[in-house]
Amino acid sequence: RCLPTGSRAAARSQLPVRIAAEQNLDEAYDLEGVSRAQRAFRYTSSGRYCPWHLGPRLVAAAAGIGAVTAKVCLVLATCKAADITTEQIGSTDDRTTNSMPYPKKTPETLEKVAKRFYAKSQFAATALAVFGTPSSSFCAILAIEIASFLMTLVRKGIIEARTYHILYAASLFIMFPVLVATLHSGDAVAEAATLRCLFVGALGIKYGFSKYTAWLVAIPAGYILADTLSMYANMKLFFAWPGMMWSASDTLRGFFQARQQS
Repeated sequence: RCLPTGSRAAARSQLPVRIAAEQNLDEAYDLEGVSRAQRAFRYTSSGRYCPWHLGPRLVAAAAGIGAVTAKVCLVLATCKAADITTEQIGSTDDRTTNSMPYPKKTPETLEKVAKRFYAKSQFAATALAVFGTPSSSFCAILAIEIASFLMTLVRKGIIEARTYHILYAASLFIMFPVLVATLHSGDAVAEAATLRCLFVGALGIKYGFSKYTAWLVAIPAGYILADTLSMYANMKLFFAWPGMMWSASDTLRGFFQARQQS
């Protein structure tokens, strides 16, 4: 918010009092909102190098060396901005995923399965922002925004933690039919963009690198592998569907194993 010089000085003088008065749960979730806003910026900006009215073809086709370099820089810069924000005004322990409320007596193994699913989904959403069409990357914002709204409802006692996770997981899962629809849209450029997203997601999730190493490697490698291998094989049949089925089965297997152990 822009303020006149005098107002800014007054606001700075009152800052310690305001900070002391606002040390409560609402502040914690306001900081979470900053993090979510940063992710929303990354999701909507990293794939945008032309106006939306030009459609997905030009956006998806913009994947030359210069564009890929720009995408890597934008994602890494956003990650760094999130780290700086957390260091300065956030918490290194109570992060968006690990500070989520869970129903009482939820087994630790089940929490780990849920967190792994959320982490995979967040990584995939960023991969969609990097190479996806405008509509597919924009769909990821639903989960980002609905999570903050649902958290407010939980804090006010309107819904339970169980309802929070059901609705949040559903908002993440909706990206699966979006991927399938785009993958079989008949638009060669949109299909190629989706394959790049899947390759980037697979490379980043599979090997468990740090987020900086993962994006630095996955974005250019995913672009090169997707475009190169597509010239020699049907990647929808031999990679896209097996990869999506593995991801879904990995989550379901972990869920049922956790339920059996509880």
